[in-house]
Formats: sequence, structure tokens, C-alpha cells
Amino acid sequence: MSTIENGKLHDDDVCARCRAIPWDELTSPPGEPKQVVELHQSHERLKSASCRICRCLAKIKPSSLDGKYCFLFKYSAIELLTINAVFDYKRHLSNSSSLLYVYSDSKNSTLHHDTYTHVEKNGALGIFKTGHHYDVGIQPTDPNIIPFPALRDFKTHCRDTHLKCCVQRSFLKEGLSGFRVIDCKDPRRAVTQAPTECRYAALSYVWGNVTSSSSTQYPRVVEDAIIVTLSMGLQYLWVDAYCIDQNSASDKHHQISQMGNIYANSEITFIAAAGMDMSYGLPGVSRPRRQQGTETINGVTLLEAFPHTFHYVHKSAWASRGWTFQEAVLSPRRLIFTDNGVSFLCNEMYIAEWEKLPLRTAVSRSALQFRTIIPCDFDSRRVNYGSMQIYDYSAEAMFEEYSRRQLSYESDALKASLGFIKMLEGMNLYSLWGVLINRSAHPQLRIHWYHKTPTKRRQGFPSWSYLGWEGQFDIENNRLHQKYSEALEVSIGDYDKPHFGGKQIRDLTQELKGLGEQAPRYLYLKGPMVDVTLEDIQWTDEEKSHRTIMRYYSNTHYLDGTPPSGLYASLKISAGVRILVRAYVDEANLKPGKFVGSLYAASVSPRLLCGDEMLLFQNRGRYYERVGALSWDIRPSIVRSPPANFVFAADSGELLEEVRLEEIAGLFEKVKLMGLWSQERVEIRTIVVG
Repeated sequence: MSTIENGKLHDDDVCARCRAIPWDELTSPPGEPKQVVELHQSHERLKSASCRICRCLAKIKPSSLDGKYCFLFKYSAIELLTINAVFDYKRHLSNSSSLLYVYSDSKNSTLHHDTYTHVEKNGALGIFKTGHHYDVGIQPTDPNIIPFPALRDFKTHCRDTHLKCCVQRSFLKEGLSGFRVIDCKDPRRAVTQAPTECRYAALSYVWGNVTSSSSTQYPRVVEDAIIVTLSMGLQYLWVDAYCIDQNSASDKHHQISQMGNIYANSEITFIAAAGMDMSYGLPGVSRPRRQQGTETINGVTLLEAFPHTFHYVHKSAWASRGWTFQEAVLSPRRLIFTDNGVSFLCNEMYIAEWEKLPLRTAVSRSALQFRTIIPCDFDSRRVNYGSMQIYDYSAEAMFEEYSRRQLSYESDALKASLGFIKMLEGMNLYSLWGVLINRSAHPQLRIHWYHKTPTKRRQGFPSWSYLGWEGQFDIENNRLHQKYSEALEVSIGDYDKPHFGGKQIRDLTQELKGLGEQAPRYLYLKGPMVDVTLEDIQWTDEEKSHRTIMRYYSNTHYLDGTPPSGLYASLKISAGVRILVRAYVDEANLKPGKFVGSLYAASVSPRLLCGDEMLLFQNRGRYYERVGALSWDIRPSIVRSPPANFVFAADSGELLEEVRLEEIAGLFEKVKLMGLWSQERVEIRTIVVG
């Protein structure tokens, strides 16, 4: 409702602050980031305000910013929506609208990575003159209608232009035998043998507990996928629950063995990233999506841009399931269905339904957020050594993503990733039981992963592989991304046949290809070993706030407080000085006791003062099993508060008030093994790890 006061028109349901904002000026050419107004109210206060504009702003100011000085900013939609597009494409897009976003930095005059991340996580508001046409910006969506013509254009654009990254990999284009599909044009929608050169869509979804009563009556997600298949100009649809004979063990085994090929050769895969099971369906087909928030004031429209699709996908039931990982990785193109809308994702391009972008500017947006399900080009023939390491880490990040997912049957831990592993092998990147063998002059099995949170042993898999444990492993913050020395010599074999033909890891990569669960499962680790005692330390309140002064020549640094209570290794590094390192334990109920520590890497220069990497093994009788890892870094330049995962103590266990690191550094010149713990008794020996 509007009223006239002192000859001026006012909106009664808009507060004085929002009325005072120069809305028309904000629709002028975008320019640099511009601070609009301070926004101090909490999310809930904005959400429950009588002002309709404030309620609209609540959609882009999350509760995580409550209590912080926040400001409403305006910036170019070109910059915020095409962060990775080629500049030559972007500079011709002068007809761009602007976006409004809330940020806690009052000096946000220069956009930086944190700003992009914030906008992608929390969303924005498109702002434009009502009725005006823009080439780039936010566009309205219908909760009940999916824009299939545009989605078909995206698919066609990808097929015609992304010839390098989005074509099916040649090593996954083997003939599909016994391959069946649902004929969506058949009135009975029957499952039939796939015709030669079949172009089909695939469905990636969560089974849940819903089953169908017959082969011709499908649950909602399949019924919806049939509609989408036809709307995308295709006739055939592959759905594992119906195209695999669930009553035939031999057919299940055969079809599962070629599932990687099935998804890789699909025209497009529909990802059901909403709901908990098959009964939820695909939003926009059998159920409405969320309505965009929108308001109009003084001839200016505000239109909600939802957060990046990745943030909904990452939290979805679909992203928690193990089998769906390789279904997404191997598919050349994907339509992602969430309650916000549909997004198109291929290996080169990402564009959400509510975004208006020329297709060429959407290129390279895939890798920004979806990097753990978008395969890089790992082909070593087209990269130099430094790039190879980057690609190795990218592959490792994808293994990390897979490890966080759950399986209904733990025995499927390797089976559910064999298609992905086959893809890597086709790019000359090998793994053993899911553990990457890095490409370098001296290839090594990268067994230095660790668990941030203790987990549970998964039987049937080697303990040195992350597959041998439930839960996510971590490798990103491990110092071995910048190795200083490689101390372990690794061979593999069976328990009764050590050294697998007498070869080491670096000589075996081709022979490991395609072995899967038939691969040897025992490691023979030869290198410096030390006996390690883990003790359960529960800090007192006084010890929790203890401060240690670290002096390194003329520099002074502090360790404020202690790491959390738990299992610690006490290692002697000099006369009267020990380092207590909190162990990253794999097993949740691991008891204190004696273990073997195996050096994996150590610093090689006294000036670096870095620390070491150790793997921890426990004697199981005939062989050892991995139970954890130690990793510490005492470079004074990176020690911060809160503390790292170590403290310094005297031989008595009492925490030290002061440590002179230059004295410790001097020890490096006197010891052969270069380890901070090398004051302990060290032996070169071989242990068998299963």
C-alpha cells in the first residue's frame, strides 16, 4: 500500500532506510564494487521485519554474519557470475545488470576470492530496472516449469564445442554387452535391449527403501526421469534398479563391472540431488521448486539468485552415497535437480537455471566448486612434471571426496570406484587398493593420508589403504605435498610371496592395471623404524592454558595452550627436551601402548626446522596393521595460536616454559637420519603391513 506524504509517494510497507536507498542509481552501469548501506540487523530480525525489502535482504544475509559489521554491496553480474571466463569474452558484455550481496568487510572496494566464495555460498539479489533487457544477470524461474529448450541448447553446445574435455574417454568406449534401457516412447515404458549406437540418458539417485511393484510401474524419480528424457530429445533411459536384473547374480556382476562405461557413454545424466529416496522425484517435474524471492520498488526489481548449486548438492543425501560418486565423475554431462532449480554441468561449463549468461562465458566455471566430481586431464603426455603433480593431487582430492561417502554394503568399497580407477588408468595414473601412485622420477605409493577424526576398521581391505577404514581421510594439509626426503622403500606382495616378483612400486605400475581386488594386499616397508609409545594424556586446566616461548636466534614465537587431550607420542629431540605429538589415530578405540613408527619424510636442512612424518603400525602377530600417523611442523614462521598438534616437555613430562630452537637445529648436522626424533633408537628394518 502506498500513501502520499508532503507531496511524495511512499510505500507503507518499506522502512525509511530502504526508502532512502537510491535504487535507480544502483541500476546504472556496474563499475567497481560499491558500498550501498550498512546492514546491522540479524538475519532473524530482517526476516521478521515489517519492511518487505528487509525481508528480501534477509535471504542473502545469513545468521553466520550476525554480530558483525555488515554492508550491502553492489557489483557487476559479469564479474560475479563469470569469474573464470576468458577475458576476451567478458569485455564485450557491456549490457550487464548488477548483483547485491551482503559482506562483512566495509572496505570491499576490491573483489577478492573470499568475496566470490561468500556470494556463491549465500546467494545474491539481481537488481535491474523493471522490464529492461540484460545479457548477463539473474532471470526469473517458474517453480512448476523447467526451461527444457534452454537445457537442450546447453547439451548441444557442449557436444559441438567441448570436444576435448566432454567427449567420452576412448578407454571407456568399449562395447556394452547385455545392455538394457527403458524405452520412454513405448506406451508400456518397457525395459528393452539397447539398440546399436543407442543415445540414452542415465539416472543417478538414492535408492532408499522404496521399491516398485512391477517392472512397468516405476517410483516417482524414475517416472519423472522418463519425462525429462523425452523433454531433452532422447528416447532411452538407463536406471540401474530396472535395467539390471536384480534377481540374477551373474547379470548383476556383469552389469556392475561395466557401470563406468554406461555412465561415460551416456548422452547426459540426471542427478536427483533433492530428497532422501526414490519417492521424492525430480523438483520441477512432479513437485514444485522454491519460489524466488522478488520485490519491486521505485521501478526497480530485486530478484533472488540462489546460492551455488554445489552447496546444496554437497549436503544432499545423493552426495553421501558411495556409488553416486563415479556416476557423476564419469558422466560427460549432468542435469542437477535440487529444490532451487535445475543446473547444467559438464566438464567445461556450469550454468544454473536462474542465471542468464552467454554460453561462452560459462566455460571453465565447472572446476570452481565441483572440482571433486569433475575429472581433470590427467594425461601425462600433455603435461610437464610440475603439472603432473597438480593432477595427482586433483585425483587424490577425488579419492578424498569418495572416502567421505557411505555404502550400504562395506564390501562394495572398491567396486563402487572401479570405473573411476579405470578412467585414471586410461590416463596413465595408477593406484593400488584406491591409494594413488604418484608420477615422479621415483613413483611412490601415497600412504601418508590420515584421519582428522578416528573411525572404524573396515574388514576385507588393507589397513594401509583408506578403503580399510570407514570415514573420510585427509591429505590436503599434509607436509608431504612438499616432500623433503623420501625415506621408505615400498614393495608389495602376498603374505607368502613377498616382493611380488621382486619388483618395487616404481616398476609395477603397468602390472597393477585392472587388478582391482585381485591386487596384492601386503606392503613390505623398508626404512628407518623407531619404537613409539602412545600414552593417553588428559590435560589439566592449568596445562590447557600453558604457554611455551620458542626462541629461534633473534626471533620469539609462542605456543599458547595445548592441543586436545588424547593419545600422544613422546619423542626425544635433544638432551632434556621431548616433543609430545598428538597422534592422528585411525581407530576410534585405540588403546595406549607400544607401536612401530616408520619415517615417511623428514626435513633435510637445519634451517628449515620443519619436523617429520611418521606412520604408526601395531603388531597383529603375523603382520602389522596401520593404526595412525604422526605429523608435526615447528617452523617458527607458521606456528600460530590456537596451537599446533605438539608441545615441548622435559623428560619428566613437565611442560617447558622455553625452548631454544637453534640448539635443536644444530643437531641436524650431527645425525645421519635428519629426523627431530632421531635421538631415539633408530633401526633400518622391514615390516610386513596388511
